[in-house]
Amino acid sequence: MNRLRLLIIVVLATSMAVPGCKLGRSESLQPSSSAQPAENSPAAEGVTFASERVWSNGTTDIPVIMYHDVVPKKEVWFDLTNAEFERQMEALAAVGASVVSLDDVVSHLRDGKKLPPKAIALTFDDGTLGNYENVLPVLRRYRFPATFFVHTAYVGKKTGKDHMTWDQLREIQAEGLVDIQPHTVTHPDDLRTMTDEQVRKELQDSKAVVEKELGNKVRYFAYPSGHGDERIARLVLEAGYIAAWNEIRAWNSAPADAMHLPRFAPKRFDEVIQRWRETAKEKPVAAELPASLAGTDWYASACLGDGPVLVRRGEFIQAPDRWQYSLIGRPLVIAGPGGGLLVRYQPWMGQEDGALGLLVEQPALAVVGTKWLVHNGKETGEMSNLRDARVLYIGEAGVVRVLSVTDREKLRDLKPQEAVLLD
Repeated sequence: MNRLRLLIIVVLATSMAVPGCKLGRSESLQPSSSAQPAENSPAAEGVTFASERVWSNGTTDIPVIMYHDVVPKKEVWFDLTNAEFERQMEALAAVGASVVSLDDVVSHLRDGKKLPPKAIALTFDDGTLGNYENVLPVLRRYRFPATFFVHTAYVGKKTGKDHMTWDQLREIQAEGLVDIQPHTVTHPDDLRTMTDEQVRKELQDSKAVVEKELGNKVRYFAYPSGHGDERIARLVLEAGYIAAWNEIRAWNSAPADAMHLPRFAPKRFDEVIQRWRETAKEKPVAAELPASLAGTDWYASACLGDGPVLVRRGEFIQAPDRWQYSLIGRPLVIAGPGGGLLVRYQPWMGQEDGALGLLVEQPALAVVGTKWLVHNGKETGEMSNLRDARVLYIGEAGVVRVLSVTDREKLRDLKPQEAVLLD
């Protein structure tokens, strides 16, 4: 067993490079020859995050697709025609995809439940009549489960579109193939512009009426137009929801924030199929920095790069929009007075002050590296062409250093337990 407390999880991901500062010599941040190994027990094998909202047990990246209406002829830009939707469902069947429920997605990310190959989940927002007339027959034919998110004030009513009735929703829920969950009462344009009490009413009233009308237990929520922040997330959690999905185009991957789970629009469907067809590399999810570092200020003087930096000296730095997707999967070094982590970057981590506090309490430094070179004492396959690189090195005895490494053999000779390329 490795002498660091590590989360031994690998998932599919990609990486990109950014420049950083160079060191003329190796810089010892906090050598500790007296560091003790963690206990050889299941409890000591997992990484500890600052919030239970962070789920880290998933070993597979899962795409969740966000559909709206499906109609014979498009009425708005985000509609799909019957033919387009049929083509996508045919493609899932042809590629051998395993369509799973949101319950399966949650059980995988939170609890580590094993999923079948090429797992994918389907969701449909707004409760329009096309979901009943055009979507449901196709789902029944393929036996594909799905979730319909409905805004309860418009059930059975016509706005710009007709909506399903409560009788139709009862029929769907009773059949068991499709799960009905809330999408607020009135579908506000942006929950972030509303008061806490207004948001609570949207969340609690829609949850209560779905449970009353359909007799099912409400567990999940979809943010109208994908808009949500930390304040809204806390209100969603307070209202009793287990997980919530937005509209960020990313895979559901560990470590995941249960209140900010991503979904792809249908126009990204072909990208999902293409990724399944490619050979992807395995990447670590998370590792704890040695416990001996807790309470020290080793991170204050660490030359961990000029960027992308998310926290410096305890001050959060808003991630530019261009980082939102280009940094996904890269190693994030995050440290504070109570300890530190290496984690695989996800979009939710860099969008708002407070997000990184779900990972490490009082983060003082957070910087995104380039590649995870060694995890749990094993090379990840990213060591080729390593030349004159700056590397965050964690040794077996709890030593943490930033090293200027001339080639990969030099790094191998040091026998790192974790190594992250910083530039």
